[in-house]
Amino acid sequence: MLEEKYEKYSFWEYFEEITKIPRGSGHTEAIADYLIAFAKDNELRYLKEDSGNVIIYAPGSEGRENERPLILQGHMDMVAVKDEDCDKDMLKDGLDITVEDGFVTAVGTTLGADDGIAIAYILAVLSGEVSHPPIEALFTRDEEIGMLGAAELDTFNIHGRRLINLDNEDDGILTCGCAGGCIVRSTTPVEWKERNANVYEIKVSGLKGGHSGVEINENRLSAATIVGRFLAQLKPVRTRLMDVSFGDKDNAIANTGYMKFICSAPKPDVVEMVEFYADVMKNEFATREPGLTFEFNILGEMVPVNALHKADSERIMDMILALPQGVESMSADVPGLVETSCNVGICRLTEEGLKTTVLVRSSVEPAKQALADKVAAVVALAGGTSEQTDDYPGWDYIKHSELRDSAVAVYKEMFGKKLKVDVIHAGLECGMFIEKMPQLDCIAFGPEILNAHTTKECLNIESAEKNYDFLVGILAKI
Repeated sequence: MLEEKYEKYSFWEYFEEITKIPRGSGHTEAIADYLIAFAKDNELRYLKEDSGNVIIYAPGSEGRENERPLILQGHMDMVAVKDEDCDKDMLKDGLDITVEDGFVTAVGTTLGADDGIAIAYILAVLSGEVSHPPIEALFTRDEEIGMLGAAELDTFNIHGRRLINLDNEDDGILTCGCAGGCIVRSTTPVEWKERNANVYEIKVSGLKGGHSGVEINENRLSAATIVGRFLAQLKPVRTRLMDVSFGDKDNAIANTGYMKFICSAPKPDVVEMVEFYADVMKNEFATREPGLTFEFNILGEMVPVNALHKADSERIMDMILALPQGVESMSADVPGLVETSCNVGICRLTEEGLKTTVLVRSSVEPAKQALADKVAAVVALAGGTSEQTDDYPGWDYIKHSELRDSAVAVYKEMFGKKLKVDVIHAGLECGMFIEKMPQLDCIAFGPEILNAHTTKECLNIESAEKNYDFLVGILAKI
């Protein structure tokens, strides 16, 4: 698919090979094996930590053997999401990539350019095609589900104190700070009761979705909001839930939702109510979410079912409605920067109860904790219990950075314009690395990736090549 580009940019060959390797979060063994095989083929020293991280060590180019080592870093896992009608097994199958209008994308699935492009860049550098100082190539596992590899990194195996993170999705931006985050997991117990009733279902689809850090500021609608509001409208007619679900990943804005229920109103009234509220919401969000679609079905009439008790159903509906979703506050210090946000990433009604996974982000630690406590309070009021997990620190912007100054100068020299230095709301592993190695000097950049964490994810080809050139330029100058 990208063969015609191999000769000028070898990273495309590595990227295409990587897309053939299943590497969803929690399943990075195959990509780790691929990296180790690369190291062996290129006679490079390597180490696989007990945590699953892979480190490849490359000596400096001729004449640069004694320079200070530089860490190049990216993560091995990807958010493995597919369309409902896609029959691909994301645990076993590679991706089907295609090129259209200057972008690389995958058919029916996420592309995994986040962060496959980092792996491809680093392998191209390690293959010896460019001049560089000694390199410690750090490939971490399971960044997308709590930065698990970064948290377990043994710093005894890392000697460099300069690090370039290649997990950024905005062209022309050098990231030098990011938000911290945590996950609030909850279970709200319920009781079920058998009865005869009419059974209905509503499917919500067509929302844009997206990355809950990078695109949370775009006011994208979450299925959590739609489901909560719809259930609130149906509550007065004694709606009792049989099933409710939305979202697949804690760090992705949920773009589909599902509700299965019974209610006491006559069937014609239920049909009329659902159609009315669906039209109201589609009209309200026509500009913001033009693809919003509702599918309503009657699954059975006066059939035996197992549904929640009335009180439990009302508690669950109130909880879904009340959980905070989206931007909580904007930074007073950095114009346009989201300071604190919340994403109800996963919701499932099981026999045991309603299980939710909520990702809280903030560049202010007390604000992060306050919002996590707020989520837990909503759950507690509904009778549930919560656990705060996967806590990771933010990355504070520092005034003096040799690596940042070098990158800014190289960008100006190469492209004739000023590189924007920014702080982002998404989480990066740099904060965790700095916590382990306080004297670490970090920067992060990467090519334009649109709609990461969704099946519309695409990689800008021109931007990918430009940012590889930028990386090569930095390696030559530092």
